[in-house]
Amino acid sequence: PITSVYDELLNLNEDLSHLSYAVLALGDSSYDHFCLTGLKIDAKLRELSAIPFTECVECDVDFEETADEWISFCLPTLPDITENDEAHQRSSNKIRTSTYSKTSPLSVEVVKNTRLSDDSRTNPIHHLELEIPENIQLSLTAGDGIGVLPQNPPQLVHQILSLTKLSGDESVVVKQIAMPLVQALREYCDLTLVTAQCLTKWSEISKNNDLIKLSQDKQTLRSYLKRHQLTDLLVNYPVPLNPQQLIDSLRPLQPRLYDIANSTRQIQDELHLTVEKYQYLWSGKLQNGICSTYLTNIEEGEHLLVFPHHNKRFHLPTNQNSPIILIADGTGVAPFRAFMQEISSDPNREHSVWLILRERTFLNDFLYQTEWCQYLQDGLLSRLDTSFSEDIPVKSIYDIIQDNEDTFKGWLNAGAHLYLSGHKNIFDHLTETLSHASSYSRIWLQLTQQKRLHRNVY
Repeated sequence: PITSVYDELLNLNEDLSHLSYAVLALGDSSYDHFCLTGLKIDAKLRELSAIPFTECVECDVDFEETADEWISFCLPTLPDITENDEAHQRSSNKIRTSTYSKTSPLSVEVVKNTRLSDDSRTNPIHHLELEIPENIQLSLTAGDGIGVLPQNPPQLVHQILSLTKLSGDESVVVKQIAMPLVQALREYCDLTLVTAQCLTKWSEISKNNDLIKLSQDKQTLRSYLKRHQLTDLLVNYPVPLNPQQLIDSLRPLQPRLYDIANSTRQIQDELHLTVEKYQYLWSGKLQNGICSTYLTNIEEGEHLLVFPHHNKRFHLPTNQNSPIILIADGTGVAPFRAFMQEISSDPNREHSVWLILRERTFLNDFLYQTEWCQYLQDGLLSRLDTSFSEDIPVKSIYDIIQDNEDTFKGWLNAGAHLYLSGHKNIFDHLTETLSHASSYSRIWLQLTQQKRLHRNVY
């Protein structure tokens, strides 16, 4: 929805001199086009003669403090500019936030951590069950998720301490709380990504000419940041940082979002997750994702810090009789497991459900196979099709749709909602192919206009 508003604004050619505005631009400094969308909106509004009542403010991933200051400045300013009393009242209303959040997480116990995939798989998939403390209400619905605050692996923390020649016992302050350096590195700091701000701070502290030159050349800096991690920086430029300088220069460790794989209507005191250990190549070496490794390795009885994340555009239809087509790639199956539990526990929901799953092999990676078969037997699942990329013959999700084209079109023409969940590149290619196929053009237009297409991709 925001895409159309953004495009319309950038194509606008009207005098907006009557409009006062402020822009808070959000971004991630590890990417090239930091805060670009917000900056473009600000530039366009200025071009149309709108009047900014404060300069455009840029926020990095640790946006909370900057955003709070911006909101604190803007809200009292609005009544002086806005003549509409009703709008004034709306802007003055206290912003309500969830009890639990990124800055105020909930501690939950891991009561189960089971490997779903075969032992031969190098990036295993695990099923986790987390116990919600008694009398805690998170108000999560099937399709929602949780944010998980990870911890860095001990070996990485040790490597950073070794390279900085620090013991880890030194006292530092994070978010106005004093703690040992080793705790700050383990729980609060990103120990992989290097940001431009980090490199600039190091150049100012060290007075190293090479580092200063690197930090001032944007093109060279971007190239360096793409090819190097924090450990590389410490080896290449061994800056003598004190413990607090080290902590202050590092990007905050960010939470990761995971879909809940159960319906809290059916299982009220637990949260289930489906987690694949993420692995990637960096400078020719295989690296493990911080949070997925943390989750797949965590022991039963240990605790996690989490907070609710609502995904309102990925809930079941309000019409409890609408047919639904669910297409999952890999761990994208998690919210569909929650959907089926929701449907099975609500007698008012009478959806026809078509489930299409994609994974690697039938024998080793058919996630939650017995549950899907039981839903088929019980009549709650109308149809199940599978795509296993490493089995012969290879059949893709698109092949399944094409082999059943009349049935697929029939469901969509009957008002079915289409849900896509999993890896972004898989579903970008699928939607691009279907939306541009002449036989689907009218159906796809209706699907998007009627908001029956739901994407949950990453």
